[in-house]
Amino acid sequence: GMCGNGATQSYTTTQNYEEIVVQNSGAGADVEGGGVRQYLIPRKGGNEFHGTGSAVYATHNWQAEAITPELAARGLTKGDSFDNLYTFEAGFGGKFIKDKLWWFGNLRHQQNNVAIADTFYKDGSQGISDQYIQNVGLRVTYQLDQKNQLNVYTDRVFKYLGHDMAAGYDPEKAAMVTLRSPLYQQVQAKWSSAPFGRLVVEGGFNQYQAYRTNTYQPGVEQPYATPAWEAGATRRDLSTGSVNTAYRITLSIQ
Repeated sequence: GMCGNGATQSYTTTQNYEEIVVQNSGAGADVEGGGVRQYLIPRKGGNEFHGTGSAVYATHNWQAEAITPELAARGLTKGDSFDNLYTFEAGFGGKFIKDKLWWFGNLRHQQNNVAIADTFYKDGSQGISDQYIQNVGLRVTYQLDQKNQLNVYTDRVFKYLGHDMAAGYDPEKAAMVTLRSPLYQQVQAKWSSAPFGRLVVEGGFNQYQAYRTNTYQPGVEQPYATPAWEAGATRRDLSTGSVNTAYRITLSIQ
């Protein structure tokens, strides 16, 4: 995305691709900057039905202690760690019309719950930043004739953050909520043609939309300029960076 100098991304699933190549060496003259590059070759379905899937799960019990004696001596009581994370994804495809019209679909649910350093609920348990991303995608390939092919693709993303916060924040007041995305998707269309043997002509369209809405934890928002609003307005401790009142909300529509 163009927002934040590329800070927003279009999420996808590995099941959507038949080949992924990662280049971490120096970039060539065809790009303006260095960094890691990915080459993704998408699956298009075929005359037979095929599918794959994968599942990954990890729990905090598999992680080493997230605090060192040095950090404890400086006053940190609980460090950053993951609470649990898991990913379930699947891709499958086949034909609508043999040798003419194929389809390939994919599904994914990725959950990543992170324990944030020195954030605590009223019962004393550590604050958890709960979040997930879901994908539903479909690619349709139409072989018009021997020399022309049309690809149409859409990938719908559902993103949710239940407690977006930093170390020292009050998870019940200062954590921001990013609601399940009302519109977060990528749509593509590509036409490929080989009109004169080895000459290939391509034309395409891509539309990317990341529409997200941020809000407060339940019960935190108060009518503007009232005593209750003033009492709960954002206040940050400049020495520790902690926030125990309302998060500074920014509405994000991209």
